[in-house]
Amino acid sequence: VSLAALGRCTMSRATDGSRAPLLDGSQDADGAAAPPIESLDELDNAVLKERNATSGGRTRLCTPYLAFTCVGVLVGLVGGYFLSHAGLSEHDIVLVGFLGELLLRMLTAMVVPLVVTSIILGVYSIGEVSGAGRLGRTALFYYFATMIIAAFLGVLLVTTIRPGDSSKAPPPEDELATVLSGSIVGRFQDHNSRNVSTVDAVLDVFRHMVPNNLVQAAYETNILGLISFSLFFGVLLSAIGEEGRVVCDFTKAVNKVIMRFVEAMLLFAPLGICSLIMARLAASEDIFGQLKDLGLYFATVVAGLVLHATVVLPILYYSTTGGSPLQFLLKMAPAILSAFGTSSSAAALPLTIKCAEEAGVEESISRFVLPLGATVNMDGTALYEAVAAIFIAQVNDVSLSGTQIFVVVLVSVLAAVGAAGIPEAGLVTLLMVMQAVGLSEYAGSVSFIFAVDWLLDRIRTAVNVAGDAVIAAAIDKREKRRRKLID
Repeated sequence: VSLAALGRCTMSRATDGSRAPLLDGSQDADGAAAPPIESLDELDNAVLKERNATSGGRTRLCTPYLAFTCVGVLVGLVGGYFLSHAGLSEHDIVLVGFLGELLLRMLTAMVVPLVVTSIILGVYSIGEVSGAGRLGRTALFYYFATMIIAAFLGVLLVTTIRPGDSSKAPPPEDELATVLSGSIVGRFQDHNSRNVSTVDAVLDVFRHMVPNNLVQAAYETNILGLISFSLFFGVLLSAIGEEGRVVCDFTKAVNKVIMRFVEAMLLFAPLGICSLIMARLAASEDIFGQLKDLGLYFATVVAGLVLHATVVLPILYYSTTGGSPLQFLLKMAPAILSAFGTSSSAAALPLTIKCAEEAGVEESISRFVLPLGATVNMDGTALYEAVAAIFIAQVNDVSLSGTQIFVVVLVSVLAAVGAAGIPEAGLVTLLMVMQAVGLSEYAGSVSFIFAVDWLLDRIRTAVNVAGDAVIAAAIDKREKRRRKLID
């Protein structure tokens, strides 16, 4: 079904009676000759032109996909709630989430080739080192600016609402040792005999940027290392001129094949997302009881994420592009919902690139900025880290000074950037933030908030993806204005 649908997209007619050109220039069914297509670029342009003619500029695939994904999310939420009271065994929950596991595997398999080919083509299409550097500096400026705003927003909400004052105290330290003995905290401490400081977190970011083995980096999905390699490879490929054209054409063909895979996977994604959500809810023994105990904390984090997604990001989009933020975010809705379902910016990256390009972002921008954003830009994570650290201080009756709160903001941003290279990133980076402000002795309190972290993680991942898309659109508009001034 997927291959047939893709075939129809490339060979169907436009509503005005025009015909899609054929690859070999042969005659169509009516006997009229069509001009040959000699490159993949011409094929893509012909397909895009035909799609726009048949759908008034709207993508034919994303509209039903968005509807089916919304239905999948709702069915997953409702079905998961009822299954959570059905007393399912661990084996039954695995079966419920099996389709979702397959979806994650397929998406994850596409991440490495998509990131490498997209970054190489993005840098190569820019054509000069200075152009790549300009885009990189602009992207990093937007990334850090939005993350700092998100962290300050989280601090403002948590210090105003003070959810820790009304929450139950966490278990005592000796009980926490038992609770966390087999957890990821214990594994992390066994793996790292030294304490993880802010300096260690920053150094780890640079270590992951320079992998000592590219095959191992691909195996471990070290996106930061793959991005740095692809950046240099694209710059050098552009520098050698015509000799690098063959490699560029090969890379472009691989990239287009990966995007065709993504289109095919879209037909399966709503079912997989439904399976993931349903299995996660089914594994929760008492979701409403957990929300009751941590209701104010949960509401504070969600309020910050919603404000950032509905106020900060739309203001940034409108101020930089002059367009409608609502229309743009609706076009990005399939990618945002995919991020919510998979809880992974990297897994949602193929769909994020596809939706951004269909929303008007140029390939050279989307395939350079979005893979970088999926690793560096973590607005939701920065906000969450700031709120969680101050919440734990409030629960333990610890007052933080203004300087300590500023340190929380700073370290939350740095920890969010380095999160992609650290296993079980949410827990480990939170411990870094707590250590930076002298809350290491309350590290056991982290288990108190992780009862609802799985749901918050999905929401903040969706916000991360929305932020990536808005920044890509802002940079795209900026580059178009720049080229217009030069012309």
